Amino acid sequence: MNSPDSIDPRAQGFGYRTLALALTLSFAMLPLLASAEEPAKPNSQCREHSEAMLDAIAKADFATASINFDDAMKTALPPLALNQSWDALVAKYGQPHQRGPARVGMAQGFTLVQTPLKFDHGDLTAQVACATSGAISGFHVLPIDQIPDVAKPTDPSLPEQPKF
Repeated sequence: MNSPDSIDPRAQGFGYRTLALALTLSFAMLPLLASAEEPAKPNSQCREHSEAMLDAIAKADFATASINFDDAMKTALPPLALNQSWDALVAKYGQPHQRGPARVGMAQGFTLVQTPLKFDHGDLTAQVACATSGAISGFHVLPIDQIPDVAKPTDPSLPEQPKF
């Protein structure tokens, strides 16, 4: 016999199967809840996409350079516009000569890849932002002194690399 203080799930309209299913689903959701609390991790594809894009730009292959753009980037910066933007950059800073090692970080849920670039008339940084899918969702080139402090390299000298 049940005391008045005990709760019988059957008396409340719940069967033991329903209770077991609810507990099973609760335990199944624990990994999802735990992963929601973990900080976002950089997308490993972003570095690869950034390097491939810069390689293609160095070859003046702007169609290939934009192949990993997300839909919004493909609309905002189609190959012709990317070509024109790069030409304007070269007109202002001269030819690019070398590329430093890329740094990868996170900002506002996006993976950022920042690659130092040496041009005839200045040191710049190519910054690529990728969504969680790995697609490129942002690209711009900044003078090195305009990079946020957290992303500035600790050693401003760039190792010589054979490719731009």
